[in-house]
Amino acid sequence: MYSREAIDDLTRRRTRIMVVGLVIGIFAIAACLAYLAYFRGTLQELARVRFGEIGVRAVPLVLIFLACVLYVCVLVLAEKRSKKYALLCPNCTADLSRSTARVIATRCCAQCDVQIVRGKRIRKTEVYKRHLRLKQRRFLAHWFWTWPTLGAFTLLCYAIEPSVFSTCMPVTFLPGVIGVTASGWTMARTMDQRYLPQFAASILVFCIGATVFWNSSLQA
Repeated sequence: MYSREAIDDLTRRRTRIMVVGLVIGIFAIAACLAYLAYFRGTLQELARVRFGEIGVRAVPLVLIFLACVLYVCVLVLAEKRSKKYALLCPNCTADLSRSTARVIATRCCAQCDVQIVRGKRIRKTEVYKRHLRLKQRRFLAHWFWTWPTLGAFTLLCYAIEPSVFSTCMPVTFLPGVIGVTASGWTMARTMDQRYLPQFAASILVFCIGATVFWNSSLQA
């Protein structure tokens, strides 16, 4: 069986390797882009000679693709290296590195439900899942304020300078649409009244944004 300290140590080691890999990947992609940008003129001339103007237009996309491939390769190597610190179930050998919080809370494997952490089992799996759902609801209650806030900010910018969104007027009501859809659907599914203020604010922002969009369309 594992101890709480052993699990925390494995998690820290694995996280350290992934963070280092992430930093190296960012520096690698920046260095690659800088290097390729320095020789971009030469590469474009070579592409023009071999593939014509289509090749010249494709050069930036190819360079970005190569930089992204390099970044992904670095992350994959970091992931493989971090596996030696993976949290494995002694009973079924399942990798529990992505569910350490659940293992610590229930003291059991998330796959075979066998106790693998020393001490009394403090929470059943069903209880933990219910606790996790309630925790996610609290997070969503704060997150759903993002859309009416973004919509209000957009309308404020439009009120100060109407020409800002002259070429993209749907921006004035899109945050309200997303907010009404997300908060309304969640409230309908959970019947949780905590989402009602966000839902009402999203409706208000949507109505104002739709009115602004309609008036601007008539003026055009």
